[in-house]
Order: sequence, then structure tokens, then C-alpha cells
Amino acid sequence: MEEEPFVHPDFIPPHFGTVGRAGFEEIFVGAPVSWAPATTFWLLLGLALLGLLGYAAFRAIRAYRRNAYRRAAVGEITALRARVAGGEHAAVGQLPALLKRCAMVAYGRATVAALTGDDWLTFLDAHGPRPDFVAGAGSVLPAVVFRGPAAVPSEDAGALLDLAESWIRGHRV
Repeated sequence: MEEEPFVHPDFIPPHFGTVGRAGFEEIFVGAPVSWAPATTFWLLLGLALLGLLGYAAFRAIRAYRRNAYRRAAVGEITALRARVAGGEHAAVGQLPALLKRCAMVAYGRATVAALTGDDWLTFLDAHGPRPDFVAGAGSVLPAVVFRGPAAVPSEDAGALLDLAESWIRGHRV
């Protein structure tokens, strides 16, 4: 039995798509591939990876919350820096209390509250990223507590604020 030749319908232009081709065969596509794991191993591996991802997210959120005091202290330093730049040199007087509060949150009241003078500066040097409190710009910090902001020359206020911000951002707990 011979096949009848394909007759092209009048409403379809010639050579439109594959309809006009002789010997055209339909391609049959199988069922779509499932995204479900094929074996128990892949299911367990997926669950383990999901668990690790959840644990990493939990740790990241906990670290973010734990460092909230740092972000608040850096915000206060920024406000102090703006006040000093605006000519209000007395704002430097709030810096010792800010550092003490930040250290008490990080290391506990029992460890930090009793520290004064050189012991306080040594503590800041031991736990911070730069040891500039005993022999650097931070050496005037105890004088600010007892004599007020006038103990810091106005040209050194920026260096003291930079040192305090560096300690707040980089102290090791």
C-alpha cells in the first residue's frame, strides 16, 4: 500500500514550519524527569545540607545579635565625632564612659568595672587590635575622666576617637 502524497492546505502558506515537509515524523517526548531524590542517600545528603544551612543561618543571626552593642557604640562614636567637628570639644568627655560600657558588655561587669588608670589602659591594649592606649593616643583617657575634656588637645581628639572606634570594632571577646 502506497502512502498518499501530502496535500498542502490552502490556508497555510507554503514552507510554513514543518507541515509542508514530506516524510515528517512526530517526536514523542517521554514523561518529565522527577526532581525527587532517586535513592535514600541523596535524600539524606539533601537533609544534611539543609541542616547545615540552617545551622549556619542560626550562627549568623546569633553573631549579628551578639554584636549589637558594637553597632550602637560605633553609632555613638560617629555622633561624638560630628559634635567635635562642629566645635563642641566637650563631647570627648563622654568617650571613657562609652568605652567602659562597651567593655562591660563584652567582658562582664566583674572583670571591667574595677579597672582604672594604667590597669584600664593595659586591659584595652591587651584586648584591642592596636596597643595604643598605654603609649599612644589613648594615654590621655584617664585624664579625661578626672580633668574633663580639656585634658585632650583639640588636635588630638580625632586620633582618640579613631583609636576608640578601632577598639570597639576590633576587640576580641
